[in-house]
This record gives sequence, structure tokens and C-alpha cells, in this order.
Amino acid sequence: MLLWFVILLLASSGHGTVFKIGVIYSPALSSYKELIDGAIEDVNSRGDILPDHQLTADHVLLPSADLTELILKKQELDDTNVTAIIVLDGHREPVHLEASSTPGVPRMYVSPGVLTTLPTGVSLYPGDAMLATLLADVVEGYGWKSMVVVYDDIHGLDTLGPFVNAAAFAGNRVVYMKVKTNRGLSIIRPQLREVLGRVRETVEPTIILHCDTFVTRDVLDEARNFVLLRKETHWIITNLDAGSIDLSVYEFTHVTLTSFSLVSPDQRNASVLQALAVDAVTTVALALDESVRQGYDLQSQDWSRNGTLLDHIKQVSFEGQTGWVSFNQGGSRRNVSVDVIENDSGNLTKAGTWSEVNRTLGLTKSGKDGPFVFGNKPFRVVTRLSPPWVTKKIDSESFHGIDKYEGFLVDLMKVLSKRLNFTIDVEKVYDGELYDKEIKRQFDKGVHLGMVMKSMREMRRKYYELSPELVEFGYTIFTPKPVKELTGLLSFMTPLSPQMWIFFALAMVVVSLFLTLVNQVNPYEWRWLAKRGQVEPSQGGYYNAWNSLWNVFSSTVGQGAENPPMSFGGRIILGSWWFFVLVVMASYTANLAAFLTVKPVNPIRSMEDLARQNKLEYGFIKTYAIRRLFETADSFPLRDMWERIRANPDWLVDSNEEGIKRAAKGNYAFITFSGVKFRRISELCEVEMVGQPFYKYHVAFPIPIGSPHKIKISLEIEKMRLVGVIEELSRKWLEVDRGRCKESKRETDEGVLGMENLLGLFVILGAISALGMAVCVIEVIVFKLKEMDRESMEEKQEGKNIEEDVNEDDVVEESEDGVLRDLDREDGVFEESEDGVFEEESQGDVFENESVQVDTGVIEEVELHVIKDSA
Repeated sequence: MLLWFVILLLASSGHGTVFKIGVIYSPALSSYKELIDGAIEDVNSRGDILPDHQLTADHVLLPSADLTELILKKQELDDTNVTAIIVLDGHREPVHLEASSTPGVPRMYVSPGVLTTLPTGVSLYPGDAMLATLLADVVEGYGWKSMVVVYDDIHGLDTLGPFVNAAAFAGNRVVYMKVKTNRGLSIIRPQLREVLGRVRETVEPTIILHCDTFVTRDVLDEARNFVLLRKETHWIITNLDAGSIDLSVYEFTHVTLTSFSLVSPDQRNASVLQALAVDAVTTVALALDESVRQGYDLQSQDWSRNGTLLDHIKQVSFEGQTGWVSFNQGGSRRNVSVDVIENDSGNLTKAGTWSEVNRTLGLTKSGKDGPFVFGNKPFRVVTRLSPPWVTKKIDSESFHGIDKYEGFLVDLMKVLSKRLNFTIDVEKVYDGELYDKEIKRQFDKGVHLGMVMKSMREMRRKYYELSPELVEFGYTIFTPKPVKELTGLLSFMTPLSPQMWIFFALAMVVVSLFLTLVNQVNPYEWRWLAKRGQVEPSQGGYYNAWNSLWNVFSSTVGQGAENPPMSFGGRIILGSWWFFVLVVMASYTANLAAFLTVKPVNPIRSMEDLARQNKLEYGFIKTYAIRRLFETADSFPLRDMWERIRANPDWLVDSNEEGIKRAAKGNYAFITFSGVKFRRISELCEVEMVGQPFYKYHVAFPIPIGSPHKIKISLEIEKMRLVGVIEELSRKWLEVDRGRCKESKRETDEGVLGMENLLGLFVILGAISALGMAVCVIEVIVFKLKEMDRESMEEKQEGKNIEEDVNEDDVVEESEDGVLRDLDREDGVFEESEDGVFEEESQGDVFENESVQVDTGVIEEVELHVIKDSA
């Protein structure tokens, strides 16, 4: 914003016109924005170009090649009244821009493949015809009579028209092979490998590479794997931007690479497109300066759109960063001078200069003797899959040859191949053990070395020789990991095993069901007491299914039952649960405290510790060389350990996998070489390596006896050791990634209470609960017997009452003869009969000690007892 303000201030203060240049580029070339701004600032700071005027840039980013978007972006530039447009991206089709542009606005192209026949286009990149002529002259200068041309679908073969015609006219033998890309964005690698395979089959040492920059880089990288970069081969790279490719990486191949350069020697490592972009800014500035000098109306845009500015651009000539810059009337570059550069074993030399005026080069190719050259024969190796030395990549199917693998030895061989100029051909890959006899058999078949690590034991010398030592190993002890401290959301459950928690919950449910059953059948429980009216009806549901479970849970968490059972059986069952919970919770609390405070410590730290203990079994692989060390030992601890192992032969195992898995189970210590920690054994996360390595040895890779390459390989390994290459590889591959074992999954019973620890408590709970149920049955029986006795007594009492009622309900009357007789009291009323005798009149009255007067005049006191039946 400050820059714009200064420019506008200068313009408004009579400092001249501000000319705006539009710049179109893709995200891949976004760094060019600063480059363009810097070039414009340099022009503005000069006093000989537009001294009274200013240049500025309007940058437009094109994220896609969609025609509609190109038109819209171009319209943005048209609306800002730019005087010229610089197009940086060569992967766009410029005709789209041209078709959507206002006629007359010049466009400056700096990338290859531009159609210079467009009416307003000017290309700073040399035309295809001129470059093809240059290539034909270089081939003639080298005296090539046969060659292979590898081209891509970006540039195409039609851009080499003059070369094709010249080669045909000279009768040269030329084989053309096309490399395909994914719409000009990336290489199709399988197809590229197929092409390079055919190139190798031609046995042609002279190759022309006519491709885009990124394709050129990929082709050279793959060509090294196909033994196409060697002392006998000579490549010509037609891409003018080859200086941006780091060709020093091919130094040890001793191949000769010829490339073309537009820039001066001090800028050859920079991109030619950057230099062309700077020259494009200078070209527009010089054309504008000429327009100003000729007095055009700067306030009108007609002069820049009617072809006047375009004509001035085509008339510009100056010495730029890409040499002499001038154009013909068609807008193409003319009078271009190109340096022919040879890169031979990393040495850059100028072999000649070519121009349209002087096409004489006088090229010669110097031959140099490169060390350790295999020619067309690749360096044949056999290997076995064994981490960390050689492993298959996850996406190995996408690669070819040695690139399908990774590991310490793979990287080592790749470095050696670059330094000693050989290509690796993986002859055979073994998945299992690769024994010494098999290695020798492969060497007898012509294999050059074994890409496998072997211990440097004297016994191997009869089969093969060994390279210089690479890594030191030793034997060590792998023991089960100690119990870790509690972590995680459910860590509070760790003191009890999962089985224990499950059976605890089942016990809670079973006890609840027992209490519910007792409440249903026991007449002394709340349900039956409520039915008999002895307690409130709401109390009858105290021990239904839900409330029984709640009361058991309350007892578990130390709150006690809200309402204890009323029967003896129920109280026995609930009491047994209280005792059970008391012991379990006390054990859980103590164990939880131990887990939270006690840190895991492995008691085994050395061979001496292992020999003195009796808890862990220990052993090693039956066939390993360490067995002889134990057998011949005459002192502690190896002697004592061997005596126990000999008495228990089942302690020995057959493989590292078996030993590690056995140690992971928690009752075994496995003695093996320390390199086993790199194996892909999942149980490695459940064990730990303890103690210092012992019985140390070095490892190296095998080389055939009498191999002529052994001395050079050995010397190169020593050089690599001195410069730190071996150390770097060790740091990359031999330091175990601790992140792969973030959490141990080994289940251990150390410190965890399981069913085997508290099984007796469950038995006691079951036995006492069974006792409670038995007492409940007894209570039911007793209640039934008591009920029967009560009913029998009630029946007897009822019969007695009936008899008494019959006797007491009769009335006595005097007969004519003076004898008293019972009167029927059924009517219940005493009435005076005709003969003057009172009869019963009402049942509702009770007569006691009443005097009744009869007509005889005799009054007798008759005690009448009228008992009212309560029933």
C-alpha cells in the first residue's frame, strides 16, 4: 500500500505517467511475483529508461486452465488498462488468452511451446525451429550416426522438425520413444520404466532427451537404475532450463551430459525462466520509453492497443540476462547465442557457442577412465527380508528394482552404487533364513554380493569373505514388561480382573433374586405381614425385584439396606452379602492404593539377577552359537544357568518369534541377539530388553571369495565411515522408534485380583445364601404347622361353644303336675300364655336374677342366662 501511495503521489505531482504491466502466472510460479517486482523496481531506479515515468505490475493468479476462468482473469486485466501482459506459465494454452483479449495489447511469453503466429504475441524463449537446428548441429558436431530420442507429450516430436529432417537427410539411425505424463502435471512412472527398458535393449550409448524440466529430472533418476548413466553413455538435454536441475548427483556415474544454456556462466544454476522474465520486463520498459520519446498521448490507451507499442517491442534490442535480445517481425527471438555445456563427472565445461549466424561448434568429447565400471552388466545381489536391513515398502508395487525395498543395507548399497558407479540388480529375495551354503551357491552362479547381514564369525570364512564391519551387536535378555501404573478412563477397575467384575455383578443379581424369592414365599416377610394387616400395605413392596437389587447395591457402596428383611432366612442372605462386600471392597481399596503408589520396576537387570531368581524360566534358540558359550562356562552365572536349562530342555526354543511370544506371556526370559528388537513381532511391545549386551560381535555383508571388487568396496566403506555416512544410517535405522509401542496390550495378573484369588469368598457367599434359603424353607414349614395347630384349636373351641349355646338357650316351665319343662326360645319372646305362663318374647334382652310371678302365686327366682351368640 505504501508503494502504491508513493507511485500515485509521484504521478499526481507531475512526475509523469504510471504504466501498468499485467503479469499472469500459476501457483507453481508464485515466487516469480517478487522477481517481477524487483525487475520493475530496477527499471524505475534507472535514469536512462522512462526517467519521468513509473512502471508497476498487476499480478493475476490462474489456479486452473479452464477457458472460462482464463477469460474472466484476462478481463480483470483489461479493466485495469494494462499496457502489456507478461505470461509466465508455459503449461497454459496461450491461444485461450489471445482469444479472450482485447486486440492490440502485447503479450510477452517466456516459456517454451508458444505459438508465435499469434498477432499480439512476442516470445522471449527461442523458437522450436531454432532449437531443433541447434540440436542437429550439435549432433553433427559430435559425429553421431545413431541415437535414441526420448521425448514427452508436452513438447512433442513436431517441435524437432528440422532435426528430424536433418537426421533423415544424413542417413542417421534414430529411434524415437515417447514418455507419457498425466496431462502435463506428473510422470507416469510404469510407462517411463518400460521406455527406459527398451532404450537399454538398443545398447545405444548416445541418447537425446527432449522433455519438460520435471520430466527430464525423473527420466535421469530412473535411467540410473537401468544402467543408462555410465562412462560409455552420452546424453544431450535439449531443455534450456537444465541448469535448474542438480546434475551433480550423477557425478559418480561418470556419464557425459550435454546441455544448452542461454544465461551467463555465473547464473547457470538459476532457472532460465527467471532470466527470461526479467528480460521481458526490460523489453516492455524499453518499448514504452521509445513510445514516450516519440510523443504519443500517454493519457490515451489507444497508442498501446493499436499495435504501436507492439511494433516498438519488436524493434527492441539489448544485452539482457539471456544474451542478446531482439525479435523478428513474427515476434520470435532472433540472433540467439547458446552455450553448449558438458557435465563430465561433475566438471562443467563450455564445449562451444552456437548462434544462428555462426553455427560452427568444433565439439570434441573427452574420454575419462572411471573407477569400477560394470558397463551393461548390473551389480547382481541376493538378499532376504529382515528388518532393519531389508524390508519391502508398503507401496512396493509402485516401484521397480531396488526401489521396492528399504532399510539399512538398501540405503548403504544405494550410496555405494553412486560412489562406485554401479547399478543394483536384485537377483533373488528370500523370505526365510539365508544360510551360508545357499549364499555360496548363489555366488557360484555369478552373484556379486549378498545384501544380508552376517555375524563376523571365523566359521563363515570357508563360504565367503566379508565386508568391513558395519554395526556391533551382542546378546541380551528380553523379559516381560512390569505392570504399568494406572492410566485411562477405566483405570479404577484395574485392581480387579474383568472376570472378577463380571462375577461380582452376577453375584449382586443372584443375591437380589434370593431376597425377592424369600419375600414372596416367607410368611414372616414384609409382603405377608402387609397382607395380614400387621404392617402398612406400602411396606409390603420393600423387597420386590427392583427394591431388592437397590438394597443390595446400597449395601455394596456402604450405605446399608434401607429396610432389613424380617425373616431369619432373608437376614442370613443379606448378612452373607455384607460380609462378601466387606472383604471385596477392602481388597479392592488396598490393591488400588498399591497401583497408584508403587512404580513398576523390573527385578531382572543382568544375567546374575536372572540366575539367582526362581520365578522366571529362561532360554535361547537351540541352534544359536551362544549355546556353546553356556556349555563351556565354568563360572557363575552361565554355569548355573546351563545346569537348570539342561535339566529343563523345554526352556529352549526354535525361533526368535517363539521366544519373544513366550516372554510376552509373562513367565519367561528370552536370551537372544539384540538385533531382534528390529523384527516385526507384535509381542515386542510386551517385553523389554534389560542389561548390557554381552558376547558381542560385528556384522557385515558377504562378498564372494576372490572378488575383484572387495578392495574398492572396503575402501569406500571406510571413507563413508570417516565422513559419517555409516553413523547417519545407524541413526536412521537402528534407533528403535519408541512410538510404535505406545501402550502395552499384554494382560498380566501381577497385582490384579482375579477369580483365583477370591474364589473362596464366592463359595462362602453361595454357601451362606444357600443356608439362608434353607432357613427360609424351614420358616415356611414351621409357619404352616403353627397354622394347622391354630386351625385345629379353633375348630375344637367352636364345637364347644355350640354345645354351650344349645344348653343355655332353653327356658324352664312348670307343668300341670308341678314338673319344670324347657320352653322353646326360638321365638325369642316371653308371652303370657292362656294358662298364665310367660313365654320368650324378644331375643335382644338378657335376663339375670329376675323374679317371675306365676298365677299360682308362687314367686320363684329363676336365673335366666341368655347368651347372645357373637357369631
